[in-house]
Amino acid sequence: MIEQIRSSIEAELEFVELDVQGEGGRYEIYIVSELFAGMNRVKKQQAVYRPIKPLLADGSVHAITIKAFAPSEVQD
Repeated sequence: MIEQIRSSIEAELEFVELDVQGEGGRYEIYIVSELFAGMNRVKKQQAVYRPIKPLLADGSVHAITIKAFAPSEVQD
């Protein structure tokens, strides 16, 4: 399932960094993308939910934690 989540995000979003962890329907997504520059937290989460919406709808994934940042928000 981790690869399905990753592939869904890769197909729709450009990113600098992406990490997907979890099991049993519960997953955490850490993503850094220029796309998120100037977005508030809710807009960032909506952008990440969009590509994985089918996995949520069919019940494959039932709990997601999203940590989404613009590169300028991440400390080196």
